[in-house]
Amino acid sequence: MAAESATEAIYLALSSPEPDPRVVHAAIEEIRDLSGQNVIAVLGAKIDALGARIDAQSTRIDALSARIDAQIAEVKAEIKAQSERIDAQSERIDAQSERIDLLQRVIWRVIWPLVALVAAPVLGLLYQALSR
Repeated sequence: MAAESATEAIYLALSSPEPDPRVVHAAIEEIRDLSGQNVIAVLGAKIDALGARIDAQSTRIDALSARIDAQIAEVKAEIKAQSERIDAQSERIDAQSERIDLLQRVIWRVIWPLVALVAAPVLGLLYQALSR
């Protein structure tokens, strides 16, 4: 227990990317105080603990990355499905448009001339009936 509290500054100096010079000075003083103890074993334990924390963080990052990749794949699949539905709807609209165009051609080329052929004699008869 005493070794842990006696190595706190050393641990802080090792775990900081850019340690404060005061922490480094305190770490050096702690190393001097520990000169009678197995400094390498104490520091090794601190380094191992730090390595375990890094490994745990790496595992969490990997899990998060896997979840993000899965969600991106879901979104891509949904976009692809929506795109396929839009393409199918577009094909149906095109087919209906072709049918409408055909119906318009039939009306203008067949039905209107028939109406004109039937309407002309009827109008002639009506004119004769009204002009008497």
